[in-house]
Amino acid sequence: MAVPTFNPAKAKVILPAPGKAETGDGDTMRLDLPFRLVSVDTPEKSNVGGKPAVAQKRLDAALEVLGELSGRSGVPSGFADYFAPRIADGGAVRHYAAAEEATNQLRKLRAETTTGAKGKARELAVIPAGEVVDGNGRMLAYVAPYLTKAERDRLPVTSRKRRTFNLSLVAEGWAASFPIWPSFPSRRTDLDAFLDAAGTAWRRGKGNWAGGNKAALLTGYEFRALIKIGRARLDGILQSDGTRREATSRDFLSAFERRCVDRAGVNHGRFGFVAVPHGDRLWSWTQKAAGELQDYLGA
Repeated sequence: MAVPTFNPAKAKVILPAPGKAETGDGDTMRLDLPFRLVSVDTPEKSNVGGKPAVAQKRLDAALEVLGELSGRSGVPSGFADYFAPRIADGGAVRHYAAAEEATNQLRKLRAETTTGAKGKARELAVIPAGEVVDGNGRMLAYVAPYLTKAERDRLPVTSRKRRTFNLSLVAEGWAASFPIWPSFPSRRTDLDAFLDAAGTAWRRGKGNWAGGNKAALLTGYEFRALIKIGRARLDGILQSDGTRREATSRDFLSAFERRCVDRAGVNHGRFGFVAVPHGDRLWSWTQKAAGELQDYLGA
């Protein structure tokens, strides 16, 4: 089963270097379009969880909720145990520090790989994938420095200048791999290489996984889900009439929306991802999409 996406040759968009003037005609527009580097998930900044003290309070409240729900409502027993060391002893501070580091590393990566001959800014190669544009108006894409064929031939395949930013971030440990069906690389070999790189970075403690963070750092997805749960526990659920009601177990568990399917094609549902190593986690939004993903994997 092929990934339902655009033909790569037709999907590639070459964007002008930043600041380069461009004149369009009557049917051409140049837009400043934000890009979401698809299949990667970096830690969140404080705009998602609030200041560190506030975020920590929400994470602690979420851990309490998950402890209460473990073994109930389809939640595996011991589900909260996975999160406990990732929240304890300043989990919010660790997460925000990792977010800043990931941001700095992306800036550094861009600067190092998009500077061409004589310091000239290099254009970007953008390959949209799957959904193309998300609900926030961001293009979902794999992004890399644009190289001519001659330049590609001169560089070894392992060169950072040949890799997408997406791949570099997971290979160097600054992001968790987060491929969501069907926004996958168009070639299965590229997906396998991406997942292999992510798993290796995690096992070897690269980047933000260093210093014991393999068991002490929440991924962006995990952090967002726990903040949502903590808010619901502490503040209740805002209703259409402006009042708030007490959150239910369904409200709490809706924070885990995606289904996790591992590389062998086993569907772990919404909560089983905690038992799946990094580099083996693939995701879908619905149970139906999880089935499509399993077919793609040959399960």
